[in-house]
Amino acid sequence: MCDSGFPSKLLLDTHTFLWAAAGREKLALRVVDITARPALRTEQLPFHHRDPFDRLLAGRARTEEMTLAAADDAFDGSGVKRLW
Repeated sequence: MCDSGFPSKLLLDTHTFLWAAAGREKLALRVVDITARPALRTEQLPFHHRDPFDRLLAGRARTEEMTLAAADDAFDGSGVKRLW
């Protein structure tokens, strides 16, 4: 377990691709690519989160006005809506 209380490794009984596809369908999730606009938007974010990939996620969520599914409360200072 990691600090968040979630397992640090995901153990699956199927291929990751199939598991992810089933989850996207079940939850009606949309997969989005990281493009230049949200990547550049990370410069406008307050520096609450130091992880570069998490900053990209926050930049994309702000650019597209999307809700971010994340347990990390460090996103709360970046102006994005968070699911958990």
